[in-house]
Amino acid sequence: MPKYKIENNSPFGKAFKVFGGTHEVRRGTTETIEVEHEFSDEQIEAFARDDVTITPVKASASKSSKASASKDEKSEDKKDGEDE
Repeated sequence: MPKYKIENNSPFGKAFKVFGGTHEVRRGTTETIEVEHEFSDEQIEAFARDDVTITPVKASASKSSKASASKDEKSEDKKDGEDE
């Protein structure tokens, strides 16, 4: 499921389809949500006209940082074993 950062500066709350229902981003708030389907460029432009900024959040960066963190932990475990 695609993840987006949504900044709602419109005078109304905006509802977005998420897995299992909908999620409302209230006026004047910023939230990061996983929506059911990717937004098209036209949808993002339409929300922008209503003063709602939608920015894709790259999940690959968080996955790669988790992977590198687990590699660091494994290398530290090996170093600890070698020192004994």
